[in-house]
Amino acid sequence: MSDILLVVLSILLVIAAISDLQSYTIPNWLSLAIVGLFVVQMVVEPRSYSVIGVRLLVTACIFGLCTLLYAKRLWGGGDVKLLSSLSLWVGLDDLPRLLLTMSVAGGLLTLMIIAVRRIKNHRTGSSDSRIPYGVAIAAAGLDFCLRQAHILS
Repeated sequence: MSDILLVVLSILLVIAAISDLQSYTIPNWLSLAIVGLFVVQMVVEPRSYSVIGVRLLVTACIFGLCTLLYAKRLWGGGDVKLLSSLSLWVGLDDLPRLLLTMSVAGGLLTLMIIAVRRIKNHRTGSSDSRIPYGVAIAAAGLDFCLRQAHILS
C-alpha cells in the first residue's frame, strides 16, 4: 500500500477526530475523501474483483449494523459514515482488529469523558451524554495505517 496514501488517510482520520471532539460532528467530505482515496488506492494497486467485492460486502454490513446503532440513537450519522468508509480500506482480514481497537479506544474515551464531566458537573450542574466516538474510530484507523506501513506489528 502506498505510504503516501496511508499518510493522507491518517491526516483525514485525525481531522475527523478533532472535528468530532470540537463539535460532535464529522463532515461528510471527510468520509467521501476516504472513499475517494480508496478508489485511488485501487487504481495504484489494483486488486481482484473478488477482493473488491468482499470489501464492498464488508462495508455494506458495517454500514447496516452502524445504521441500527444510529436508529437507536447510540451513534451519530458521522460515526456511521466514518467507520463505513474506513472499512473499505480494512477488508475482512483486518476487520476484527479494527473493531477491537475501536472498542477499547471507545471504552477508554468514554471513561475519561465521564470522569471529566463528573468533575465539571459538580461546578456547573450541566449534563451531556454525547461521546465523540469518531475519536475511537480514528484511533483504530490510525492503528491500521501504522500496521500497513509496518510501523506497528
